[in-house]
Amino acid sequence: MIEHTMQDVQLTLDSLIRHGRSVHAAKRVVSVTDDGLRTDTFAEVAELADRLATWLWAEACPAGGVVATMMWNQVEHLVTYLAATSTGLVLNPMNPRLDAAQNAHVLSQVRPDVVVVDHTMFEQCREALAETDLAPVLVVVGEPAANMPGVVRFADAVATEASAELPRPVSEQQAAVIAYTSGTTGPPKGVVYSHRSIWLHAQIICTPNVYGIGEGDRILASVPIYHTNAASLPLGGWISGADLVLPGSSLGPANLGGLIEESAVTHAVGVATLWNDLLRWWEEGGVDLSSLKLVVSGGSAPPAHLIKGFRARGVPIIQGWGMTESIGINSMGHPPAAADAQTSLEYLRTYAGRIVPGVELRVRGDEHAEQPGERAVGEFEVRGPWVTAGYIGIADRADWFATGDVGYLTDDGYVAITDRLKDVIKSGGEWISSLELEKALETHPEVVRASVVAIPDERWQERPLALVVARAGAVDVPELKRWLQSRVPRWWTPERWVAIEEIPLTSMGKPDKARMRRAYADGAYKVLT
Repeated sequence: MIEHTMQDVQLTLDSLIRHGRSVHAAKRVVSVTDDGLRTDTFAEVAELADRLATWLWAEACPAGGVVATMMWNQVEHLVTYLAATSTGLVLNPMNPRLDAAQNAHVLSQVRPDVVVVDHTMFEQCREALAETDLAPVLVVVGEPAANMPGVVRFADAVATEASAELPRPVSEQQAAVIAYTSGTTGPPKGVVYSHRSIWLHAQIICTPNVYGIGEGDRILASVPIYHTNAASLPLGGWISGADLVLPGSSLGPANLGGLIEESAVTHAVGVATLWNDLLRWWEEGGVDLSSLKLVVSGGSAPPAHLIKGFRARGVPIIQGWGMTESIGINSMGHPPAAADAQTSLEYLRTYAGRIVPGVELRVRGDEHAEQPGERAVGEFEVRGPWVTAGYIGIADRADWFATGDVGYLTDDGYVAITDRLKDVIKSGGEWISSLELEKALETHPEVVRASVVAIPDERWQERPLALVVARAGAVDVPELKRWLQSRVPRWWTPERWVAIEEIPLTSMGKPDKARMRRAYADGAYKVLT
């Protein structure tokens, strides 16, 4: 047997970080601060990372040590990310939207040696630590840290002279980043990304069939680092030489819209609610978003009026499908290149995108037996080099990861998600797709956003409840029922409706259907019929 002649080089993140700091040294990181915009070059950010890494290894972290963070997407967070992952330490970005008990659970599992925290989250961090037996070194970002006893100022840590002999990761299989699920159905679950998985994921997102990131682009890194490694967007920009724009705590549509315009952002990812607000603002002349070359709606599919509104202004908007367990990407929603405008719109409305190279998908039926055929409907299972086999503290490891998403796969690799297993409505023994109902409602010109959840029914076991954000505020129930008649099976039409100002979201930006079901059960909604 002939053996290959290729060099055996480990796929560790220090190699990507070195590439960005040398080949793209002059490219910029723009970060929103309390005092306005701050700009650093890639070379300057990398130097700060070396200084912080030197301090971490000398003062706080042993080999294999964990650095937890509780920060916004700000330059100090990027510096900490690079410092830890380039020297073989493990980064655990904590989710500030979780409560103290949930973050205490996270801290107790990862047991960090250091926690780097923004001063605006310091008390929140201490509340979580108070529920554990841990006493990590606290490094605080921001001048108020000067008045806090027993903590290290971030500015002092990065004032350390950088060592020329910093440790480096030795294996691509080493742990690099620990990400946690949102914890909406039990305690948050931890997924440990290896150097190899992030290395490969960062490469694939730069390709044209995913984000298409290049040296001339400017990326708005609005996906939090604690959420799926920020979908690897900062690292993808770093290796491609794309300028990075970090919004800090300024996550409202007015602030993000102004930042997109001022920084001439080309790529941005956010939830559909954000893009709804920004589109309306653009239509009213409050902001110019024409620099955008690609908008990705994460968390849920963008409604039809949102797709049409952006595309009418020359900005493609697509959806992506992924999860914490796959560093955020399984499929990306570019329509087929040869499709005309109407066909493209149908693809955008119907599919969560085409499976990206490296990810394999199969459909499993109710009896957990593989279902052949293009339209076999069942739960999606995935595997690939950036897909987890399990969770921290849970011994079971799977060759295929069960996603909890239900749908079918087309012959040309497009994913149609018809529901989440936990959100499917079983009415009289038959299934109703909450996602299909939502899509049909959102084609109505007066519907801004809709969410459908299962509620108990004495006769049918479960029936759909429709929660609608309407342009005029009031929900015209008879009109929406009429609208659905030609778009979904007649028996799917909800009997109960709620007019709502906004759809509640999880910490990951997805519709919080568990919260909606609880609110209905508690009588918090005024139900229309």
